[in-house]
Amino acid sequence: MNSAKKKWMKVVTALLLVTFLVGSATGVQRTVLSLYSKGLVGAALLAFLPIVTFGLFKGTVDLVAGALSDKAGRRRTLILGILVYLSGAVLIATAPHFYTLLVGNILVGVGEGLVFAAAMISLSDIYGTEESATSFGLMESFVYWGYGVGSFLAGMLWQFYGVNASFSYSMYAVLAALLAAIIGAKETRSLIKREKRAKFESKVRSVWDAYKLCLRKPSLVSTYIGAHVAKFTDALAWAAFPLLFAAKHFSDLEIGALQGVITFLWALSMPFWGHMSDKIGRKALIFSGLSLKALSLILLLHAQSFAEMLLAATVVGLSYGLYYPILPAVSVDLAPLAAKGRALGLFRAIRDYGYLTGALVIGYVLDYFDMAAIFYFTAALAFSAAFFVLVFVRETRPAWPFFDLILQHTELMVRILRLNEEFIKALAEGDLRKAELAAKKIKAVERGADQLKRRLMSRIWSTSIPFGDRMDFERLVETIDRVAGCILESHERLMRIKPEALTKEFVDGLLEMNRLTLETAQKFVENVKALRISPVYAVRLADEVERAESKVDRVRVKVLEELRRMIASKEVDVLTVIDMRDAVDLIEDVADDFEDASDIVRVISYKHAGYD
Repeated sequence: MNSAKKKWMKVVTALLLVTFLVGSATGVQRTVLSLYSKGLVGAALLAFLPIVTFGLFKGTVDLVAGALSDKAGRRRTLILGILVYLSGAVLIATAPHFYTLLVGNILVGVGEGLVFAAAMISLSDIYGTEESATSFGLMESFVYWGYGVGSFLAGMLWQFYGVNASFSYSMYAVLAALLAAIIGAKETRSLIKREKRAKFESKVRSVWDAYKLCLRKPSLVSTYIGAHVAKFTDALAWAAFPLLFAAKHFSDLEIGALQGVITFLWALSMPFWGHMSDKIGRKALIFSGLSLKALSLILLLHAQSFAEMLLAATVVGLSYGLYYPILPAVSVDLAPLAAKGRALGLFRAIRDYGYLTGALVIGYVLDYFDMAAIFYFTAALAFSAAFFVLVFVRETRPAWPFFDLILQHTELMVRILRLNEEFIKALAEGDLRKAELAAKKIKAVERGADQLKRRLMSRIWSTSIPFGDRMDFERLVETIDRVAGCILESHERLMRIKPEALTKEFVDGLLEMNRLTLETAQKFVENVKALRISPVYAVRLADEVERAESKVDRVRVKVLEELRRMIASKEVDVLTVIDMRDAVDLIEDVADDFEDASDIVRVISYKHAGYD
């Protein structure tokens, strides 16, 4: 953990506590609400109306929450959300009638949308792009630990003390969340400026511009579809799971336990899979999770005994964790940091409207068909969402098994350029022994690079990544590998030149070219590393490499002018000037090689950045 992040750990703790407490307040409703409201009105579609309004208002306010977090700040949005949620919880707890449930759940939906959006964006600010899925996994884990605790307590309190006790717990939990937010939460907007990619990204001024930017990317649109289906299945868990468990004649306590198992395992697995996604990629985990979710719903429907139902509930809970914290990470990978709040707000809005469509469809099907129909329908939706991900989502955090070797190979070329500076200085001083020693060091590094290149080629062509990607990486390695050869050839030319011909102007120009080429190489290393952080960021860094290489070209022109002056004044002979010019051109070729390699990185980035 870096020192900058350590400074914010108290804020992280406060945010996670807030999300846990608010989640536990909502968890009460996940066990109680559908059964309680169905007892008040009878018809399933009307009984699910509080859930419909919750989804409608939570989804809508997510759009507001994202924009508000970008404009007014994360902390203000968080505290405002808790206050709105508290008013809804008080209304439900003090006046438990169907219409107050309806109005109270509207306020609860608005409040939860503001709270969770602000907390998600704040945690993403603290953890940064490189650990975005990790931060979302932690946050969603505490949310669903809260849901699990709330679900279990709701069943227990309802059975032993009545439904009002369950609703009262929600109210007190939100009061505690308000206290934690006031004491521990801090504003985090300024933290995005510390990320390297921030200075390369253009500003996104309006909310609508941010939304258009996101909606133009097929990868993001596909994750929105997957997220909406995820909430549709969550609405099923909230609205229909308790009814399914009751239809199978489980007690209130057993219903609470099953709901708790689903949410506990959901919560327990999310930090792990979020962290894994930051290391190994997004797409495969999202696809696997949605597919497993579809299968688990069928298992849940057909389970009979409590033991079978418990096993099916375990699979349901684990399937959620596979994709839930990873879907929003794609937005962080692809959206500009300055518009991150709005991008995540759009994601959360489309996702949370799944509560609305889920509750409406589930209520309609239960009224006019049967329980099995809605489970089969939702499973089919989950399979369809998995298909969209498989076909349309580009891997925004690609994991190549040979990636670290490519970095090692590139860094060897950077080391060669550093040693080349020693070589040039030694020649200028007339110290041939020192120059030969530097050349030997370079030759040793070059042999090591050749060995590494052979390993790399073997690894590249033994992986299962697409053929086009393998070709791109082979070209990348071959291009970088030319650097050592150019430097060694320049040594051959320079060693033939008499020391007195190496004027101060020429040597200074050669050293300046080498320094700028080294700077280009270092920017290229950052360019390669950015492939694993954000392909959009990698494209921007490729532009930086191109600009750095152009500086080498400008110095080369000045050095060649010096050579023309020297030949005109007959300070050196023609053959010496040819060797000097070749040495200059070979160093310029090295800078060109890094620019060419960066162009290949740009191509790889485009394949993963979700551009139209």
